[in-house]
Amino acid sequence: MVRFVRYNRRTLIGQTLSHYRITAKLGEGGMGEVYRARDTKLGREVALKVLPAEMASSAERLERFRREAKALAALDHPGIVTVFSVEESGGVHFLTMQLVEGQPLDQLIPDSGLPVERILEIAIALTEALAAAYDKGIVHRDLKPGNVMVAAEGRVKVLDFGLARMSEAPAEGPGGSELATELLTREGVVMGTVPYMSPEQVSGLPVDHRTDIFSLGVILYEMAIGRRPFEGRSSAELASAILRDTPPPLGELRADLPDGLARVIAGCLEKSPERRFQTPGEVRSELDLVDRSPVAGPPPAENATVPGFGGRPAVAVLPFENRSGDPEQEYFADGLAEDLIARLSLWRAFPVIARNSSFSYKGKDVDLKEVASGLGVRYVVQGSVRKAGSRVRIAAQLVDAVTGQNVWVQTYDRELTDVFAVQDEISEAIAASLVVDLQHAEHEQVQHRTPESLEAWGLYQRALGFFYRFTSENFEQGQALLERATELEPQFSTAWARLAEVGIWQVLHGWTDSPDETLELALTQARRAVDLDPRNPEAHAELAFALMTAGDANAAIEESRRGMELNPSQPMALLFHAYFWHMTGHPPEDSIELVHRAMKLSPRDPTEWLFHDVLAGAYFNAGRFDEGLDASRRLIALWPEYYFGQLWCAMNAVGLGQLEVAQAAIREARQLVPEVSLEMVRRVLGAMGPDVDRRMMGALQEAGLE
Repeated sequence: MVRFVRYNRRTLIGQTLSHYRITAKLGEGGMGEVYRARDTKLGREVALKVLPAEMASSAERLERFRREAKALAALDHPGIVTVFSVEESGGVHFLTMQLVEGQPLDQLIPDSGLPVERILEIAIALTEALAAAYDKGIVHRDLKPGNVMVAAEGRVKVLDFGLARMSEAPAEGPGGSELATELLTREGVVMGTVPYMSPEQVSGLPVDHRTDIFSLGVILYEMAIGRRPFEGRSSAELASAILRDTPPPLGELRADLPDGLARVIAGCLEKSPERRFQTPGEVRSELDLVDRSPVAGPPPAENATVPGFGGRPAVAVLPFENRSGDPEQEYFADGLAEDLIARLSLWRAFPVIARNSSFSYKGKDVDLKEVASGLGVRYVVQGSVRKAGSRVRIAAQLVDAVTGQNVWVQTYDRELTDVFAVQDEISEAIAASLVVDLQHAEHEQVQHRTPESLEAWGLYQRALGFFYRFTSENFEQGQALLERATELEPQFSTAWARLAEVGIWQVLHGWTDSPDETLELALTQARRAVDLDPRNPEAHAELAFALMTAGDANAAIEESRRGMELNPSQPMALLFHAYFWHMTGHPPEDSIELVHRAMKLSPRDPTEWLFHDVLAGAYFNAGRFDEGLDASRRLIALWPEYYFGQLWCAMNAVGLGQLEVAQAAIREARQLVPEVSLEMVRRVLGAMGPDVDRRMMGALQEAGLE
């Protein structure tokens, strides 16, 4: 919960605290006012941060003020303001700090953004300062342009660790991060730090140093184009945008921004902490790799498709370049490209050119448009391998050969203890990332084309956009598009599988007046998808979903297992199997591991809530109720209208002995779905093992559900 406080403070200008004569006010924030003062003993200018009297009366806030001094005193870095002392005079508590002459960063960013070179200079300085804090186990939690001072000579200093905490400190109590979001407001205008908060801060979840990395990403985005990535007319709208919205790609907003810098910013802004850069040092390393040479503006967008595959977006994987200087490593580079071709070929959505054709370009200086035209593809994957000692670096990129723009770029650094294991790991990661970005790219292109240009495939892609919104009305619109796609192309296995999924969700959420008939039709459609393409992992996953809903748990597990075997990089197959596995009484730890693997394979999934939906139940069955409650709250934050988020919250709260929290969650669920009951929950959950049924229904009864 975000709390708002209106301040009415007396001025201290002209007064003396101890031996400090206050001469000017520099600013204020949620934890105090900052003044310029003269140290009459040492004859130097300093900054004083004064804790307001009304806040000093709170032991908790006073302790947090002292904690700032401790945190800052532990830091000795040129990019972080130096603390001199923490003092008290006449009942006024204050902190003395180094006075930094200059301007706050928020006053230096023009509407069009800063020059690229200046962005990189400031970004590197900020990451180095955060790295110093990280080394001391300190999290800032309030990083924003107003807390970054740029001196006249260009030096950068991070100010105001007033909300900082030691990462090894004991966990805060319920809503422990709320105090960190106390804001200053004036009528209708958000003045505080919500725009720079991470999703976990907005959700009231525990935070670590990765929350500072997210805030850094917001700052870098703002420096790049002159506005923040998330906007809203109120704090509630801002919070919703941070949790749900994907910022417009920087490459589309600023032509001269290097691709590498745009990738760094995107990596900082990942919603999930696990998918972000993990340390400031990692961000710093990626910034070093950014190409600083001038970037030409993007070529004009071209909507024309290339020949081949009826306009469907095919992919060619070119041989990876061996940059090791060791001819013996040629096999590794070739093997990586071959394995990637094999993995991408498992994904039926995108035709992949066979190895013999794409390898005909090996060792040649190729023009990608000529390659695309010759092979009949739209997308080309290029890569390079560099081995040095016991480590290997692999760089790969996906290029839209029609426009010449990069769709996806990534670099992997690994220890080469087992060359084949590394090869397998990287090819799987590349394939998974490519599939996500290919789908996203094609979906965006379809919005600007007439459906006939991609025929059934275009209809399918348009349908996906409706499913991501997850309402009855949107499902009906997506369903109509899928039905037209299967009429145009009756052999379209994946479209039939998606149609089956639509029917299952309609049954589970009461979006159909004839659930039995709808479920029977979904089973028929899923079986048809499998019959049309027995090697389509998505078809097997959807058939498993239908079987589980119909109560046939054993058959559901076998189908989902088959989907995983066909493509271990298919997130939905992993997710469905994880759900069926723990719900039927199998070890929930296995399910948790599968969900985390699925999340890594689909790091920007528009239906991210599904992962937390499965995790919340798996954590409950594993007895890991605190993590289950976190997953439940994340699910609620992503989809507030989904009543099952409240039910998972109630179950895990009962497990923690937090009966009031559980009862409140049940009340919220009833607000969303007045008819919710134990019988309805059993129907929605489908087949359950006896112990799982007893455990879940017992927890819901204890929470007050009947």
